[in-house]
Amino acid sequence: MYEFDPDYVVPTSEVLKEWLEFHGMLAHPSIAARRASGKDQEKHDDATAILEAVLNDEPFTENTAFVLKLCTDIPVVFWEAFEHNYRTGLAAGKTVQR
Repeated sequence: MYEFDPDYVVPTSEVLKEWLEFHGMLAHPSIAARRASGKDQEKHDDATAILEAVLNDEPFTENTAFVLKLCTDIPVVFWEAFEHNYRTGLAAGKTVQR
């Protein structure tokens, strides 16, 4: 069986950028944050800050993955696994593919 093991990693931010672009929100990620926060301004500001942190390639926590799930409807387990694989690849010396 063939195992896919490239010499590069794709940042989690790229997945989020593609999702935002596909949904017409790349220029305004705070629109996606509205999905996670409803009408609560404090939650909206927190969700917007989390989206911006991910877009800036900052490492994230389980809470970050949960907010991403609320914004995108993509499961928490996907975001956690993608981020883990990205950070593990970086630690292994793989190059970043954007």
